[in-house]
Amino acid sequence: MQDKRILITGASSGIGRALALKLAAQGNHVVALARNEGRLRALAAENPSIETIALDLANPDALRDFAASGWQGGLDVLINNAGVQDQHRLDDSACTADVMIDEVTVNLTAPMVLTKALLPQLLASETGMVINLVSALAFAPKDNAACYSATKAGLKMFSAGLRAQFPRDRLRLLDIYPPLVATAMTEGRGKGKITPQAAADAIIKAMDGSRDRALIGSARIIAALSAITPQLATRLMSG
Repeated sequence: MQDKRILITGASSGIGRALALKLAAQGNHVVALARNEGRLRALAAENPSIETIALDLANPDALRDFAASGWQGGLDVLINNAGVQDQHRLDDSACTADVMIDEVTVNLTAPMVLTKALLPQLLASETGMVINLVSALAFAPKDNAACYSATKAGLKMFSAGLRAQFPRDRLRLLDIYPPLVATAMTEGRGKGKITPQAAADAIIKAMDGSRDRALIGSARIIAALSAITPQLATRLMSG
């Protein structure tokens, strides 16, 4: 993929950062959106062709203002990558209303609002595409990440709803299901993680392909298992 205008959320670290650098190196115009201005400056210093937007997707007012701003970029691809995950059970005092609201806002509300706001530009492109970073937890929830699992299941259904609304030749919806990736969000938990660079390579391969979803690594096993025995899949995800 090259010569496309691509907006990536959560692009200052992890998978988003790896995607931004790889896609820019391929000759695409990348717009990196994230809340951490320092990391965005570092990203732009590494590849000056990358345009940056500082925006906190957990802030509903900032999200609403961006959606209403009429941002114009002649967009071809929107990659809804930003995500946050709280690792607490619902009966844990650390699982507060604010924590849950932030999770839902970043993981589900923001992709929906951004897709709506940028839809006219995506539909005007001959190769308009929305890529949603989902999760194997959309198939089988994790006991201490119930809210996160619910947001990813919701994002999965949002993609399905858009596919029903728009024929593929007008807008392509691509769902990405990565395995556990070595990022700040997953630090200190899980084994067998893949690198953000490996995840980005798999995503770019899926972008260049023709399928509507890409199951990466162990996500394939969870998806298959959840269709046969959901209870076992949930037990495996909960460790």
